[in-house]
Amino acid sequence: MKRKNIKDIDMNNAYFHFTEKGNLKSIAQNGLKAQIGDASKLVDDKSRVCFSQGVKGILGIKNSFIWEFEHAKICDIPEGYKKYFDIKDFSSTDLIPKEIVYEALKRKFENEVYLIVDAKEGEDFLPEEINGLGSNFDIKGKEGHDISPKKISKLVIPNANNAWETIQYVYNNLIEKNPDIEGIIRMMNSNLDEMITYFRNKELEVPQNEDFTLKQRVAQFLRKNNLFMNLEFVENFVHSQLDVFAIKKSKIPEEKVDSRKDFMEFISNNGEFRKEEFSHLSDSKSTAIEEIDKIIEQMNASRDENKDDERI
Repeated sequence: MKRKNIKDIDMNNAYFHFTEKGNLKSIAQNGLKAQIGDASKLVDDKSRVCFSQGVKGILGIKNSFIWEFEHAKICDIPEGYKKYFDIKDFSSTDLIPKEIVYEALKRKFENEVYLIVDAKEGEDFLPEEINGLGSNFDIKGKEGHDISPKKISKLVIPNANNAWETIQYVYNNLIEKNPDIEGIIRMMNSNLDEMITYFRNKELEVPQNEDFTLKQRVAQFLRKNNLFMNLEFVENFVHSQLDVFAIKKSKIPEEKVDSRKDFMEFISNNGEFRKEEFSHLSDSKSTAIEEIDKIIEQMNASRDENKDDERI
């Protein structure tokens, strides 16, 4: 099968199709066969080959997948997907818990790769079969129509070996190149964004520890709940407290910060940000400091309650 590097293709107009790694040999020989895939059964689709167009399409179809499973019952999980779910009883009519959806779909995406398809409108699909709010993420091929292996190439991305890594690469790259519309991008891909954030927090989460300083506990709370992480000074603070925590603990004695006053002096640059010449600072920064203030008070109150319980 031919291979194409992501840097050599038009990412806004190329057509993509994802498939499990185990299908690559057969696809290289026989092409993509029209069929009703496991995911298509969720939406009662017909026998066909489906595509997505461009970066928005890649993200949109996965965002749609996540949404479908978040609103599906356990008993509705397609047969081919059950192996990815850590569930024993698939007869339950309960909705699938969100965390189980994330864990299962991550396993699924890690077992998939993306293909580039040289699809032609009118020949491989019809314009009336293009769907997707704000993006062509669901292009339905002609019913019963196969795609020749000559039209198929494997997408190659540096340091990305599967669909999950590809999605993150594409998503992060899209946000990095479009900072002015980051909020819109995250909103349009809210389910995918929540899933990526879930695993980012899980990977970076530092277990609660009695030796944590107040700064480190606040930083952990901010990251876990994704509060004000779009503000540079908050992101830098969280990074300094958690991402280099292991180094600090082994080489540098921990600074003891036991009061709200000490912490707020730190977060406001020893009071510099309170001076009149800094009055131009954004409301979002002031709001963030106020909210952090509340969090610290709650943590101190919780700590005092725990001490009272210990005395009892």
